[in-house]
Amino acid sequence: LFKEDFGMFERIEESRNLWFNKNSFEVNLQFELFGTVLGLAIYNQVILDVKFPSAVYKKLMLGDDAKLGLSDLMQFQPSLAQGLIALLEHEDEASFEEVFGP
Repeated sequence: LFKEDFGMFERIEESRNLWFNKNSFEVNLQFELFGTVLGLAIYNQVILDVKFPSAVYKKLMLGDDAKLGLSDLMQFQPSLAQGLIALLEHEDEASFEEVFGP
């Protein structure tokens, strides 16, 4: 289930973490199976070689109460986070389209 070849997850090269594959053909039941296996491993203190960003574990532990932000995105996809920060910090509206495109 954890292998990239299976198609459920893709590797983010910047951080060497796994993330959910948006083009996966797997049904939700497969992801539920993965969650069950991961939960059983954590419960039984079994170490699995699965590298997810801390945002996934925050969401698992805190559920809807998890407060995720740019710092979480910075950990597993720094280039995207830096681009969003640049958008937020850009002040000159006249050159916005020139800088960031249409």
